[in-house]
Amino acid sequence: MEHDSIEYDLKNEPSLKLLRTDNAPLIISFLYLQFKSLNQITVSQSELVEKLENYLEKLREEEPERYCGKAQTYLDTWCNSDHQFLKKYYQTKNDDPVFELAPGTNRAIGWLEDLKRREFIGTESQFLEIFALLKEIVTKSTEDPAVRLEELEKQKAAIQKEIDTIEQTGEVERYSEAKLKEWFLKANDVARRLLADFGEVEQNFKAITDKVKKAQLKEEGGKGLVVAQVIDADEEIRKSDQGRSFYAFRNFLADPSKQEELEKMIDGVYGLPELQDLGKKNPILRIIKRSLIKASDKIIKSNYRLAEQLRKMLAEQHIAENRRVKELISQIKKLALAVVDNPPETEEFIRIEGDPEVQMVMEIPMWKPTEERIFKSYNFSDENVDLSTEKLEELRNYCYVDEEVLKQRIAAMLESQHQVTLAEIIERYPVENGLSEVIAYLAIASGDRKHAIDDSASDRIDIASYSDKENLMHLTLPQVIFKR
Repeated sequence: MEHDSIEYDLKNEPSLKLLRTDNAPLIISFLYLQFKSLNQITVSQSELVEKLENYLEKLREEEPERYCGKAQTYLDTWCNSDHQFLKKYYQTKNDDPVFELAPGTNRAIGWLEDLKRREFIGTESQFLEIFALLKEIVTKSTEDPAVRLEELEKQKAAIQKEIDTIEQTGEVERYSEAKLKEWFLKANDVARRLLADFGEVEQNFKAITDKVKKAQLKEEGGKGLVVAQVIDADEEIRKSDQGRSFYAFRNFLADPSKQEELEKMIDGVYGLPELQDLGKKNPILRIIKRSLIKASDKIIKSNYRLAEQLRKMLAEQHIAENRRVKELISQIKKLALAVVDNPPETEEFIRIEGDPEVQMVMEIPMWKPTEERIFKSYNFSDENVDLSTEKLEELRNYCYVDEEVLKQRIAAMLESQHQVTLAEIIERYPVENGLSEVIAYLAIASGDRKHAIDDSASDRIDIASYSDKENLMHLTLPQVIFKR
């Protein structure tokens, strides 16, 4: 907390800019209503403009001279480089841009929420949380087996004591109403802060993409160097403390049993009679699972965009090489046209290395009838099929397939169920790019640990060939299972 650092933050930090702006009540109240209250991460421009126009009309009924600007103008101002209250971008195959709360706006809203007078301050829950965290750090950081065993024995004795008490008395010690409320409010507060922090996590991941773009703009930065920087930066993020924490959280949340356990606990908490009134005022835990999945999926898509950046870079390299070949051919044609009326006098104005390949007519062999070949049937299922990521990458490069579209289809199917097979996905979304599209699905499944390829089961899939849409190919594949 140094003087110059604080002075800089007060002038440039978007969250503080938002609180200082004259229209802060309009901005914060409207954005809270559209994003936080409705639990939306992104809102389309057309929808947000319409909602803001209605909101402005309502405010002008009380003060006609206030907020005279147009809804679109306000939104453009809020997301420009001088304000950065909102993020505006285009999603894949959608002409209507979407808006998202910037991390600074999330922080400002969180500060205002903290200013509200709470019903009571849960000192016990906060202290016990600190105590538990310190205890966890001490016990899980030691390499001494004796220390760990001593702690486990204490836990075992405490559990056994509680079991004995219940068996002897038939009574269970229950939290008081005050303690239930205290811990419930604490859980809501942690959930709210966790959701707000996802914006910061995504911002850090997006810094990778910016790093790639800057490397492209450097004249001395070759394609190979840029590709190396992309791979190194992505690996660095995944191995960083934040990256490890995020992907560990993601794997935990993707476990269907954990999701089911979480839902049961939430239903049980909101069903307690002591928490009925508080539950209506604090509904965030009811939507926490869906909100966390949406927020983490958005971060994963941000990483997918990094891979897409790499693909575009490599495609640009091929385009540049083809363009250079065309330029050379065009130059040769121009030179030939310039000397067409005055050709070179020497016979050997150009020399081609190597001897000419002369093919005489009489060298062509006589026609022979084609021998009918009989092939033995072969059962490929007896072999160990190599479905490694490297082999699938080689196959799917035969025809370009947009993996982002396939992942969106998988995500759409998983919204209503914990897992889905490839056969079910293709039944709903027929294959458009032949075998390459099926291989792309296999590559996605083999590249993510939460998905599975079950060799002990199989599915039959009917697809149209990429070159012949009328004839169907019948494929029997190991059962591919995609999970949340």
